Amino acid sequence: MRHADDRDVIRSSHGSPLKGAGGHPFCHTRSVIWFFQRAGAEMRVVTRFDQTSGDYVVEVEWPDRDKTIERYADYDAFNQRVQRLHTELLESRWMQDGTPALITDGWRGPTSSRS
Repeated sequence: MRHADDRDVIRSSHGSPLKGAGGHPFCHTRSVIWFFQRAGAEMRVVTRFDQTSGDYVVEVEWPDRDKTIERYADYDAFNQRVQRLHTELLESRWMQDGTPALITDGWRGPTSSRS
């Protein structure tokens, strides 16, 4: 599926485009945050495009270990990793908390969508 501006759309593990407020698909140049919870623990995943390096970035903030940062020069590899990570989290019984949301540069909001 193509976005109106002909950029690829990140899809959910079910094959449908991930959508934010207003139902618009997230295109690959926007920063997006997902919240997950499991047994009282919370974590978040941020995907973004680094304008300086030209890399696509996946940041995972775990509740019980160091934050991980992965960088991809290739969009297809990045998108595949996002899909694999989403599947891995669900298989590990992490439940998505709310819908993914667009974030602005420098956002340092709460680690939970409920805060």
